[in-house]
Amino acid sequence: MMKNLPGKIHRATRTLEDIKRQLRAGAAKVDSAVELDLATLRELKKAVDGLRRALWVQIEAEHRKSGKKLKEEVRSLRLQNLTEMLQSVQEDLKVRELRPTSETASFLNAVHKIADAALERHTPASHREKAG
Repeated sequence: MMKNLPGKIHRATRTLEDIKRQLRAGAAKVDSAVELDLATLRELKKAVDGLRRALWVQIEAEHRKSGKKLKEEVRSLRLQNLTEMLQSVQEDLKVRELRPTSETASFLNAVHKIADAALERHTPASHREKAG
């Protein structure tokens, strides 16, 4: 049974990516959002949330076996999630105007501060002196 798992994971991944594309495409059309009932969406969310928890258990177990540092994996996954969220916001901005709200301003300020701090930390001093 476990030897079929990698194939199932690959098929499920492709299916989930396809569902994500279809949901985004439907949501991008302001007049015609994807016609799904709330119960169906909640059912999918519950299954995906449960799968995420099971995946974390597996990732932690693999890290213990391999001796890799879990903190590095968590940091990497957080950056990946953040990148995906920012790309989603960027895609949303292509089809909708971002209304000025305090939440929007707060979010953009936080992203700006994080980016500035990351650039400061990861840019060699010699490059910063030339730029400044």
